[in-house]
Amino acid sequence: MLSEGMVIYGLATDDTHDYEGEYRAERAYPGKGWVMVRAKELTPEAILTALQNGDFYATGGMGVYLEDITITDKEYGLPIKASGDLSFTTRFIGKNGVILKEDTGLTPTYAFTGKEFYVRAKVICSSGDFAITQPVFPGTAKQK
Repeated sequence: MLSEGMVIYGLATDDTHDYEGEYRAERAYPGKGWVMVRAKELTPEAILTALQNGDFYATGGMGVYLEDITITDKEYGLPIKASGDLSFTTRFIGKNGVILKEDTGLTPTYAFTGKEFYVRAKVICSSGDFAITQPVFPGTAKQK
């Protein structure tokens, strides 16, 4: 849908069914997927506004935590919060799912070339956890 010009945001949620009993990874316990919202204040209105504007990212597993997401006219950056000896791979993804750049550092950035229709990022942790950012449409009114 993004490649067709529709602005749609990615979420991670858990489909919780199991609240009691022995914890096993294959069971549907709460807390396996959620969104991290950047809101101006901790009010329902501010959180809803941030969600409507795509000012959030989705994460799952035990979570990948981003220090921030910075977007300028020239660059898309997302510093990752280090966690022990875990490693991270960030893929900046463009139209039709094409990987535009892969970065294995804790401060991945993507420099816009001016040819991208959109760019979003997926951060994959060596633990299997992940984070997915929202699309940026460089040079258009669709960019936040």
